[in-house]
Amino acid sequence: MPGKLYYFEVDGRACGIRMLLAHANCQYEDARQSFPAFGQLKQSGFLPLGSMPVWEEDGFKMCQSSAILRMLGIRHGYYSDDPMTCWAIDSIVDFMEDKQGAHVAISSPLPASQPFDPSKADAWFSDFWDKVIPVLEKRLSGHGKKFIAGTDRPTIADFKAFQTVIMNLDSNSGCVLPQDIRDRLRNCMSASPCYYRWVQCMEQELSAYINGGRPPTPF
Repeated sequence: MPGKLYYFEVDGRACGIRMLLAHANCQYEDARQSFPAFGQLKQSGFLPLGSMPVWEEDGFKMCQSSAILRMLGIRHGYYSDDPMTCWAIDSIVDFMEDKQGAHVAISSPLPASQPFDPSKADAWFSDFWDKVIPVLEKRLSGHGKKFIAGTDRPTIADFKAFQTVIMNLDSNSGCVLPQDIRDRLRNCMSASPCYYRWVQCMEQELSAYINGGRPPTPF
């Protein structure tokens, strides 16, 4: 039976998982939950750690977004058998996970669509993008390959890193950033040539997903 993904009606921490499944042309049930429904699932004990995303298959429930992403990456060929490549992949996955809190605290539309506070913009760039983009630019320029881990096709590192791009530049993601902030972000990305080429490459790889391959958000 196809797997079932439980998460909110936004991209959020399930975005990388959804992108991988779309890129792999993998059939699954995208069980998007409202906040009341999430509360009911949590109260019922259905969620192993009381949070989402949760991936369910054959009656077994898996939690933690990076762990789910890694499991699906191994299954569908977005990981590696080479230990050094595994390090290259995991180091970026863990780095992005470490930085996720600073990003979500400022830009997330949860629990409801709230206007973006312009006074947070400078802190958001300095706390997240000014730290993330140079790391990825250095990694990409160091090996000269299309994808972050020095591979010829995307890995889970690319999906993990690209989810923050989608969450902020794509209007279908539930993004609450005003256009001038998104324009500033796009300019910030374009100032790092290897990183920006990677963004464009990922946009092409995931064009079907980006251009209507997922349900719209309710906001």
